[in-house]
Amino acid sequence: SVRPAPVPRSMFTAWAAASRANQIFLYHVPTKREFGRLTDPALIASGLYQNPGVAHLDLVQSMKFSPDSQLLASGEYRTVKFWERKRDSRTQEWQGIETPVRSLARSGDGKIVALGTDSGQIRLIDAATGAPLRTLEGAHSAAVSGLAFTKAADRLVSGSHDKQIVIWNVADGKLHDVSFSYAMRE
Repeated sequence: SVRPAPVPRSMFTAWAAASRANQIFLYHVPTKREFGRLTDPALIASGLYQNPGVAHLDLVQSMKFSPDSQLLASGEYRTVKFWERKRDSRTQEWQGIETPVRSLARSGDGKIVALGTDSGQIRLIDAATGAPLRTLEGAHSAAVSGLAFTKAADRLVSGSHDKQIVIWNVADGKLHDVSFSYAMRE
């Protein structure tokens, strides 16, 4: 297996990730070159796969870099994995999520991860421990397809296949006073 050469810290923000099936490819944007693929050593050790380059057991459905590009979160059917740039390694894995994760967001301070699910729920998770903080529910009737924290991380914006865009209070998990729907053009 080829190990990537160390990269200057100043270049960390120049990365992009793309998924194909259960693989995650890293790209260096300025040079437009593939840098490598992420490998979960547990999948190789399980004997299911023999060659490196396999990041998930199932189809990768969502990915999100942290604001400093040091951490990449990737979601599959019922699992979310966190990959740390410093070591190009998986740092955490959360299993047992009841419904597939369709979207991910990490707060700017790195303390909270939001998971948008197929069921319309949003799970807020403590990024350091993986412990659930709260579940945001009642506003979406379809899969949550997009999530973004405000810069202050006091609000979370969610978009769903039900054509609703909702703003949530992160502190108490309640709906903020602004929500609206949009119409799709045919």
